[in-house]
Amino acid sequence: MAQGGSNMNQELGSGGGNDTESTDEIIEDPPISAPPPPGVIILWNDVASGIDRSQTVAGKSAVDSLDHASRHLYASTEARRFVENHMKPVISILLGKQPSEIGQMENGYVEESLRLAVTIVAMDLEAKKGPDTN
Repeated sequence: MAQGGSNMNQELGSGGGNDTESTDEIIEDPPISAPPPPGVIILWNDVASGIDRSQTVAGKSAVDSLDHASRHLYASTEARRFVENHMKPVISILLGKQPSEIGQMENGYVEESLRLAVTIVAMDLEAKKGPDTN
């Protein structure tokens, strides 16, 4: 999912951009049973701090943080805490921008973040369903 570019971390929430790159790449990684590496925990902390401090989140950071949360959800209390405390604000900030105010790249981040959030919710519902309820 990593792509190069100087506007990759443009924050959404305080302003938009006019990037024309698309983020159509979708990678379906299965959940990981190992704890996340320290860099992922730093990412979650950085995203949480940006939200708590100024209600902003960088589009790429939103995608990366939700992607890692989905993959580490069952093995990491940090992932669970991030999802429970910051997934909704991440999505709210991204959805608060008008499509005309953001470029195609940021729009791709919004779409990918939504896909990941729905995936996380579906995973959680499936895990809570239990074996007796088909």
